[in-house]
Parts: sequence; structure tokens; C-alpha cells
Amino acid sequence: MSIMSSTDTLMVQAPQDSELAGFIRSLGRDPNGICLGTLEHLIIKYISYFRLRDATNPSMIWSNVRLTNSLSSNRVFHATQLRGILCGLVTACNGSRIHRVTGSSSIFTDWMQAGNTFFISEALRAILMRDYLPVGSKSVFTLEEIKAYISGYLMRRSQDLTYHNNKDAFVVQGEELGGVLGVNSFYRREIPMYFNRHMIPSSPPPAFSLRPEEDRIVVGPPPPVAASVETVLRRSPRMKNAVLRARVARKCKTGVVGVNISLN
Repeated sequence: MSIMSSTDTLMVQAPQDSELAGFIRSLGRDPNGICLGTLEHLIIKYISYFRLRDATNPSMIWSNVRLTNSLSSNRVFHATQLRGILCGLVTACNGSRIHRVTGSSSIFTDWMQAGNTFFISEALRAILMRDYLPVGSKSVFTLEEIKAYISGYLMRRSQDLTYHNNKDAFVVQGEELGGVLGVNSFYRREIPMYFNRHMIPSSPPPAFSLRPEEDRIVVGPPPPVAASVETVLRRSPRMKNAVLRARVARKCKTGVVGVNISLN
């Protein structure tokens, strides 16, 4: 069951004579009154028809010239940014104010990685060491250090890797970083997903250190020998005389004489 956003049914209009208004007309709709959800759906269909998704990261959209002009020069953006872009270009027919509420500014909002310290893959380490990493001889890093290095690198390369109107989308096509990550572009919230692949825990979690106990040979003292019934009887003072009488009786039957056994 899908959950409809409260803004899906909001009637909006595009500015007259704008590129977006002409784009909406070309899709057979009225730019003076269209549901925001419908407009977003039409653009998604347009993106799919012209195959404008990044082949290495389908969540990223690479607009063609027409869509770029219609979306106020947004050349590369993440699919989740489309609603926010449209909210900045249209107005509500009922006079309601439409504005985008941005979330956390941290590029590591969704960072998920367990462990305390990590090794960095040689490929990523080579880029960070050359362009940003201040410690050349260090090999093990904490998660906070890695965040600082990656954040610093992206900030220093921001002019080269992002467009002026969308600093959250990084274009790394043709860049060494893109070759290392295996993508042409990525969104800031996707950073944990792509960079985690290049982080190796310096020590495995405890669960990975547990192994079943193997069979082993132990050399030790011999086990105690079980006492015979006679030995047990001898330990009892009350049975001592009975044992001796039985021995005398056996010897008498065999004809042995001259046996002098004291029972006292």
C-alpha cells in the first residue's frame, strides 16, 4: 500500500512564458493548474523515456538540455531532490506557500559502519594522501578521522565536482575518484554506501572471532583404577575377619595343614 504525500494533490502553476510552463504544455497538460504529484510523475516518465538515469547509479539523473532548462539549470540531481526542485519553481493555485525544508547538512547523516578503527583501501588512500590526507605514514584510522578526510576532500574539490545550484550532487565522471567508487555521480546521502566499501575494520568484530572448539589430544596422569570387590571389603573392619575365615576354609578343603592364622 503506497502512502500519498500531502503535497501530491496540491494544485500548482508554473510562471507564464517560463521554460517549465512550455515543458508542461508539450506533455499535454495545463501549466496553470496541475497537481504537483502529477507533474513529478510526468517528469519521471520523461526521464525514463529518454534514459536520463546514470547507468552506474540509477538514482542520479543527468538532464538533457530541455529538462535542464525547464528545471532552472539543474543539470545533475538525485531522484529524491526532484520534488524540492519543483517546489522552488511553481506556486500554489490556492496561494499556499510552498517551500523546501532541508534535512541535516551533514554528508554523513546516514553513515552506517561498525567498529572502532579501519584501514582504507589502497585506491582511496592514494587519492586522499595526494590531495588531502595530512598523515602519510598512518595506516589505521578512526571513523571520525575518515569522515573528516572525505569531507575535507569533497569540500576542496567542490568547485570541480558539483554545480553551483546543487552542492549535494557530486559528478565524478572522468575523475580518479569516480573510477575508485565505480560511479559517475552520487548524492551526499549515498556517501556511506560507496565509501564503506573501501573501509576495512582493523580488527574483526567479536562475532567473527568465535570458532567451534576443535578435537584435541590431551596428555595427563592415568585415571584411577577401579577397586576390586575384595579390596572394597578389606577396607571394612567388620568384613576383615569374614574374608580371612573364607580363606582358611578354602585351604582346609585342599588339604593344606599347619596353617596358623590369627583371627584376632
